Amino acid sequence: MNRLDIPIPVEIRTFLTDLLKEAKIENPDPALKEMMIDDLYERLQVRLIQVLAEHMEAKDLEKYEELAGVDQLKAMEFLQSKNNKMPEYFLQAMQEFRQTFLS
Repeated sequence: MNRLDIPIPVEIRTFLTDLLKEAKIENPDPALKEMMIDDLYERLQVRLIQVLAEHMEAKDLEKYEELAGVDQLKAMEFLQSKNNKMPEYFLQAMQEFRQTFLS
């Protein structure tokens, strides 16, 4: 488990694993690979939190953080209800993260 003690969602793990492959880091030691994925996940989380902060009011961000600590599905539904473009913002942030990592 990463330092944030947050399980990595399957879709994000796949994204990060594919990112390592694109960077030609295909067969590292399993423990090293897991450390790399955890590190990338933490960096991606920071970026996605920045996106949240840019597109949400402070009170809504606090409510999201409360929900995220208890129920990820409800937290995502809350994001959708507050800003229906959040998935687009996250996708763009992930694409930028990918480009930064590969450059």
